Amino acid sequence: MEAQLPEPGRQISKDAVKVWMISSFIGNCVGLLLVGGLIWAAGRYGWYPWIGLVFKMIFVFLVLYLPYDVWIEPIYRQKTWRYEIHDQFIQLKYGVLEKNHFLIPMTKIQYVNLRQGLLLRKYGLADITVKTMASEHEIPGLPLEGAKQLRMQIAKLAAIAEEEEALGIDGKRPVDEIAAAENGEGEAVPAAFQKPAEETAAPERKDKERTEGDTDAADSALPSGGGDAEDVRHG
Repeated sequence: MEAQLPEPGRQISKDAVKVWMISSFIGNCVGLLLVGGLIWAAGRYGWYPWIGLVFKMIFVFLVLYLPYDVWIEPIYRQKTWRYEIHDQFIQLKYGVLEKNHFLIPMTKIQYVNLRQGLLLRKYGLADITVKTMASEHEIPGLPLEGAKQLRMQIAKLAAIAEEEEALGIDGKRPVDEIAAAENGEGEAVPAAFQKPAEETAAPERKDKERTEGDTDAADSALPSGGGDAEDVRHG
């Protein structure tokens, strides 16, 4: 039976709710002003009636959506945001209407960035961005000091994981690389990868004993020199 992956337990700062509320309010106000300006332009310059009607519908939708986007969504977003840092991967889980659960391998991380805008700086917060070869992920609304420590932690774990992957899963160097180093064709083999002296000397002793045994067997198979001389004299 496969082991269950533990749920991430680390939360982001509650002050992130204030930042998101202010940011959403500003964004919605800008949107309402733009759509309101288009409605005025449609009536002022005599655009097609259906164009003005579409802009009015968009304006009404933005007005109805504003309370949810400004006051409700940021609260639930902060409550549902979880993350965890493991030795081999980063775990992210968040989402209000759409749930997202990411596992980011440390070996795939290219860099870790700390970002702090005006609103984040006002509340002493920062966002961490983790960039991989294929995507980009963010851990938002962290206290500044905690964000700095987290950035260093991820960077160190990613460097260790990359080094271990280069050496191999079991921590050993590739066989071809070790053989080349032993033959003088590559760099010196570290002590951790060198064969013990006993293992290296054992085959040499066996070859020497085998050679000596073959020589003794050949000598015993030949007749003695004295017998040959006596046979010649009698002949």
